[in-house]
Amino acid sequence: SLTEYGFAIGGTDLTTGHAATVCSVVKTVQCALEGAGRRMEDQVLAVLGVGSIGQAALRLLLRVSGHPREVLLVDTHRGAMRAAAFEKQLRNDDGFTRRIRTVIGTRQAPDEVYEATLMLGATSAPDVITVDALRPGTILVDDSFPHCFDVEAALQRMRTNRDVLVVGGGLLDCGPLEREVFLPAEGALIKDQLVRHLSIGGVAGCQLEPLMCLVDASLPSRKGLVEVSTAALFMDAADRLGITAAPLHLGEHLVDLSTLDLRHH
Repeated sequence: SLTEYGFAIGGTDLTTGHAATVCSVVKTVQCALEGAGRRMEDQVLAVLGVGSIGQAALRLLLRVSGHPREVLLVDTHRGAMRAAAFEKQLRNDDGFTRRIRTVIGTRQAPDEVYEATLMLGATSAPDVITVDALRPGTILVDDSFPHCFDVEAALQRMRTNRDVLVVGGGLLDCGPLEREVFLPAEGALIKDQLVRHLSIGGVAGCQLEPLMCLVDASLPSRKGLVEVSTAALFMDAADRLGITAAPLHLGEHLVDLSTLDLRHH
């Protein structure tokens, strides 16, 4: 947003990376639902943050995975008008006929958000979700930066109660890879921190998008807000190229679904 989604930067061969980011979120949701043996049509889906990523991810998810039982659009008072307009778009353009609730909160999500069985995080506000308040069986796929919950609390609940699935949603798996990280001489102090976040085997969707454009010339580079039609093109290309969701993870920790019991939903 600081670069007006790319328009404030000179040059033409630029892309925000948001289309592939949306693909990574949707593929991770699909992976989580499949692994948990859950169907989209049975879910109450809460979208935390109804901005560019949240809107496009929900619309693409409706296209490729079907319609949930109910949708909660969760945003702050500043986003209330945007959420209302988006609800109309879901009805008119996406043919969504099931229940939609717009939930307006402040810094933390209101109680009714915790009725959701599936949550999609796409907000820039930290600590929106209280991990201890998640209902047993909840699946939360988060592409917020920073995460919209306490990561250590989420890891602890998955280790002890084993009754929720909380994972990052921004990475894709494009197969074996090799990275070179260039740091300035004075950057040695941040090297360990950077490398730690590269260790689980996956590439951020926003970083992979320009590489996908190089491999497939039919893919558009895009400035501005991501459109669902563009995200769908990248979704199809990812399938052709064998690009999948990264292993389920939270931070640098892999999440083993076989250790969790998500039947309480």
